[in-house]
Amino acid sequence: MTKDELVARLNTPNKQINDNQPGSPAYEQAAETLQQLVFGNIGIKEAHFLAQALGRPLTNEETAAVILGAESHEPLNHAIKLPVEADAAYTIRDERNRMGMTQVELAKRIGLTQSQLAKIETGHAAISLVTLQRAMKVLGKTFVVGR
Repeated sequence: MTKDELVARLNTPNKQINDNQPGSPAYEQAAETLQQLVFGNIGIKEAHFLAQALGRPLTNEETAAVILGAESHEPLNHAIKLPVEADAAYTIRDERNRMGMTQVELAKRIGLTQSQLAKIETGHAAISLVTLQRAMKVLGKTFVVGR
């Protein structure tokens, strides 16, 4: 499916949701369709993280890009441009998971507690450049600020 086709598929239930009262059969059917389209491909935590990082709900174009990225096993931050802090947080979490490393393991190796790392990975705490450099070194990756 192309991005344009997916956007069209997202537009239909979104319009039905906007045009109908919550609880009505048309609203509920549209909500179920939308939920299957979106959350069948990306997790609710990822969707929440992206919306929180952007400070707004995703557009249908952004949602389509994220869905297509997820279907092709592309990191979600490659499918949609995020603010640098959120991009760094997502990159750390994604690379840590790809390596099979726990938060405890990575946190110890970069001089943080597991709780501090969890807050960074979820976007609830900012990451310093020094900590970002340490994390990227441990993960064997580079991160260009301002890309």
